[in-house]
Amino acid sequence: MLKRSKGFTLLEIMVVVMLIGMLAVLAIPNFLISRETARMNTCLNNLRQLDFAKVQMVMEHRIGLGEAIDPDELVQYLKGLKMPVCPASGTYDIGDIDQPAACSYESDRFPHALSPDNP
Repeated sequence: MLKRSKGFTLLEIMVVVMLIGMLAVLAIPNFLISRETARMNTCLNNLRQLDFAKVQMVMEHRIGLGEAIDPDELVQYLKGLKMPVCPASGTYDIGDIDQPAACSYESDRFPHALSPDNP
């Protein structure tokens, strides 16, 4: 009489590895897309926060159009009391009063959050 050892056969292990591989192929691209979307949304929210801080600063100090803004003074009007950092390692340009804030990394990837074309 043959004694069978308990355990998995090579075929069973290969099927399990194949199924895990198929799940990984489906999950990884979706994870990368959601991570990029989260970066984009964070960057847009930071740009909105900068623009709203500029509006508050203009109303309080009665600054005219076309005048430059001191970033150190603008920090006082931000909720976190520090300049936001781009999640994609870009740099923010706050611009003048009449210009929207922009990000060096994301400027060509999506329209500005507060532009008339994107309500």
